[in-house]
Amino acid sequence: MPEFAKVLDQVVAGYGIEVRFQSELKEIDHSSAKATIAKSENGRLFSEAIPYDFMHVVPLQSAPDWIKASPLADSSNPKGYVEVDKIPCVMLDFRTYLPWEMPGQLQIQKREPQYANWRLWLSNSYLADLHSGTSQASYQGYASCPLTTARNRMLLVEFDYSGRLAPTIPFLDLQKE
Repeated sequence: MPEFAKVLDQVVAGYGIEVRFQSELKEIDHSSAKATIAKSENGRLFSEAIPYDFMHVVPLQSAPDWIKASPLADSSNPKGYVEVDKIPCVMLDFRTYLPWEMPGQLQIQKREPQYANWRLWLSNSYLADLHSGTSQASYQGYASCPLTTARNRMLLVEFDYSGRLAPTIPFLDLQKE
């Protein structure tokens, strides 16, 4: 999101941090403080050992094996996620099932603000289904990423599925640390 990228680029530059996107950590050698990463560029795969003082690593994500191997998994998704229509928030192949905690192709992160927002919507949708048989509700998505940028500063990133800002604290400027 451009609104936040500008602020984060300034923070990264201020600390002299080298960011490496789309890389896969292959090995950490603690004795030499080097990490081996693999990356694909122009169709070629290469690996590189880089020195580190501090490293933040985001693990690869996928559905659990029992979901990947079940009929619930989307066969076209290599990570084995359940295919979900994100607006009514129902599984495409099993429309009568709501993907409560399924590892679906939803932009729901494993943080309390997202769960609180989603649970409320899902509960209301489920109750509407029980009473009328169908729910007309639509879930617009919500993500909250509190990013610590210094000991006493942070950037609160809140947005919906369409990438629009979705602030929950009206007086807070989401584009400032």
